[in-house]
Amino acid sequence: MADCFYRRGIPKIRRSPASFPGNLHLVLVLRPTSFFHRTVTDIGFRFSQEDFMLKMPVVMLSSVTDLLHYIDENQLTSEFGGTLDYCHSDWIVLRTAIESFAVTVKDIAQMLQGFGSELAETELPDEGKVIEYLLESHTEKYRKLKDAIRSVSKEGRHLLLSLETSGK
Repeated sequence: MADCFYRRGIPKIRRSPASFPGNLHLVLVLRPTSFFHRTVTDIGFRFSQEDFMLKMPVVMLSSVTDLLHYIDENQLTSEFGGTLDYCHSDWIVLRTAIESFAVTVKDIAQMLQGFGSELAETELPDEGKVIEYLLESHTEKYRKLKDAIRSVSKEGRHLLLSLETSGK
């Protein structure tokens, strides 16, 4: 990961403040170990430093041991001298499931809002048959929304169970 800092890292650091939901307080960069990569990284870092220095502090670290001064070993994988059990493919599966769940919840919320607006704005007609048709139509929409809510609720419980059992 550290060896490809120059190729992939610097552009990502420039975009980082806009890519995270919270505020970044510090960026830790683990310097590559090979002479060539380290030299290229240092040069690239110096030339692009003014681009992101005003946005966040960046600390260049020489070794994994330096990293342990900033981050608890329980929050680092074994690759970086830590004890965190981490599987990137599991993380991708869970992250994809969470994002899919969030989109589904958002869609259902929009449908609920639309249905609520429709109910609020609908004027009752004078004819009995038209009222009956309107009631059947609203009842059918209500049932579909209720089924969608039950389905997404079941999906949410399953996702929560997956997160709890994974312990990660």
